[in-house]
Amino acid sequence: MQQVWMCGFDSMTCEKYCQSLQSLGICGQGIHGSYAQLVQNGFSQTVDAVVLSVSRRNAGDAAILCKSGFCSKLQKAPVFAAVIAQEDPVLVRMLKEAGFAEILVAPVSDYLMVNRLQKRLQDRARRLQIDQQMERERCRTLLLRAGCPTHMRGFDCLLECLLLVLEKQDRVWSATKEIYPEAAKKMDCSASTLERSIRAMLQCCPINNIAALKQEAAYANQREQSERISITEFLTLARIILDRQIIA
Repeated sequence: MQQVWMCGFDSMTCEKYCQSLQSLGICGQGIHGSYAQLVQNGFSQTVDAVVLSVSRRNAGDAAILCKSGFCSKLQKAPVFAAVIAQEDPVLVRMLKEAGFAEILVAPVSDYLMVNRLQKRLQDRARRLQIDQQMERERCRTLLLRAGCPTHMRGFDCLLECLLLVLEKQDRVWSATKEIYPEAAKKMDCSASTLERSIRAMLQCCPINNIAALKQEAAYANQREQSERISITEFLTLARIILDRQIIA
């Protein structure tokens, strides 16, 4: 279910918007506290849209909150919408520059609010689907360059693990607790079976292919050239190369 935060609204207005969103299968949640506190706490959970009540007094914090959402490493950037009390060209320009997708002038009916949000959320869902397809193809191409045999089950298992690492990169250091169980659910197997499948598949990768990727990433480790790469090492190596592709 898609999640929408309603920030800075009075209880009655917030409840009205949330009920209208609920009728469309969208979960609306009233968020209390200043925008500065929200910036400080960060986006600790996935949210698909954020609607803020904005005035000149809190516009600076609202803009910072919007930008922090786009910079969040925990999730894809949510849709940001603002409700302002009256037409204010300076405020509107500031919010547009910060990245707000919708700027509405109060009073805003629940029908208009929900209609605009639903359209933006649909557009976001389409963009995310395209991004996910492109990310999967990038990862698949890298596995092929490493010489991973596609006919082995470990290929798809490693692909799912790599996609999870790219979502939140520090998870690579807790692969056993976080990556394997989540990937195993997608592959409909146990975490131990998934790990064995990947390890068996990596044993079949040509050493020269792995060495070429290590050289490309300037990746150094203490293993001898002839030793097989571990799963964690491969995920780290792949993350470095894929990150550099984005920067380039």
